[in-house]
Amino acid sequence: MTNIDTTRVTWIDENLKITHDQLTREEARDWLRFMMRDRESFLANAIYGFGRRRQLEQNATVIPGNEVGDFCNEFILKIQLVNRNRRLTVSFPLFELVGRDVLVKFGLIEGHVNTDIIGSAE
Repeated sequence: MTNIDTTRVTWIDENLKITHDQLTREEARDWLRFMMRDRESFLANAIYGFGRRRQLEQNATVIPGNEVGDFCNEFILKIQLVNRNRRLTVSFPLFELVGRDVLVKFGLIEGHVNTDIIGSAE
C-alpha cells in the first residue's frame, strides 16, 4: 500500500532545495533502504518532493507523466551517486528534473546528447 510518510514529508519540505551533494551518505542509505522495503511509497514520497518544488517555483499544478517518470529514474540515480560516494564537478538538485542530456553529458547514463533544434530549417 502506497504511503506518504509524515516524518519524511517534513524532511522533504525542509530540504526542497537540497542538491545531491548536500545529502549525507546515511540519508542516501536511508532512502535506499526505504526503496527496498516499499518501492511504491518511496516513489510517492520522491514525487511529493518533485511536485512541491515545482509548485513553489513554477506554480505548476499539473506535471506531465513523462516528466514524473524521468524524475523518478533521476531521483534513484542521484541517491545512488551519494551512496557510492561518487563526486562530480556539478551538483544536481535532488527534487528537480535535470534532464537526460545533462546526465549523458556527465557519463551517468548511456546515450547521446540530443542536438536537434526545435523549429530549425531542414
